[in-house]
This record gives sequence, C-alpha cells and structure tokens, in this order.
Amino acid sequence: MRLRRTALCATLAACLTGRGAVYTGVRVARWPPTDIPWSGLVFVEDWDGRPRQHPQLMYLTEITALAELEWQHWGSPQARADSVALDLNCVSGSPDDQASSYRVEVVLSDLTKRQGAAYCRHAAVTPGGSPAPFWAEDLSNARLGVPKA
Repeated sequence: MRLRRTALCATLAACLTGRGAVYTGVRVARWPPTDIPWSGLVFVEDWDGRPRQHPQLMYLTEITALAELEWQHWGSPQARADSVALDLNCVSGSPDDQASSYRVEVVLSDLTKRQGAAYCRHAAVTPGGSPAPFWAEDLSNARLGVPKA
C-alpha cells in the first residue's frame, strides 16, 4: 500500500513540475512574421486615408505628391519606384503657376496586415541624382497611415 502511495505521489509531482510529463498532442510554433512572405493584396494610403494599389500618383503629404510612379517589386517587403515629387504648395514661386518638381526614388516598406490585405507603413523618398530643392520637405522617413485593426 505504501509503495502505491509513493508511486502516486511521485507521478503527481512529475506532472505538476512538468518533468516526466507525457506528450499530449501537437505543439504549434509561431513563425516570425518576416519568414512568411505576403502573397495577398498590398495597398498604400494617401495622406488623407485613401487606399491605393500600385498607384501611379499618390499624395504623400498635404503639400507633396508623387507622380509618374514606376514600381518594381510591388507587394514585396520593399517596393521601389522612380518618381517625380511635386510641390503642391507652390513655395518655389514658379511664375507659370505650375507645380515645381524633382526626380526621386521611393521605397515603401513595413507591411502590416489589415482586413485580408497588407498596407505599407513606411515611405522613404530620396532625391534621384541632384539634391532636393529648398522647398522640398524631408521625406526620408515618412510614416504612412494604415486602417485600424
């Protein structure tokens, strides 16, 4: 009788401490988000919250637009495009009321999944070849909006 009680206590202690526990089923491990490539729809939101997929024109801020976007690797973790940045505020003092512009390279990154799609949360805009004009905003680290979860 004493032997059965000792065996029962030892088994109970092993179960409570996790030592000697019996395998009870499948363990599910979560993969890091970077290891799972996204294969669904990808959007980017304008400054006023309009989602766009593979846009040719987008308003990055209230006074800066990106036009003539030619995307490479759209939908990947880092989508790249050659583009033209436009000054919508006309700070440059253009005499013919045309928006001033300069060539830029745009990199969208930081995909975040929302409602069955992914949205880019970060944009980096760098001047393409020549320095940015005096009126250009610093867009090297622009945060983009995403819908609420």
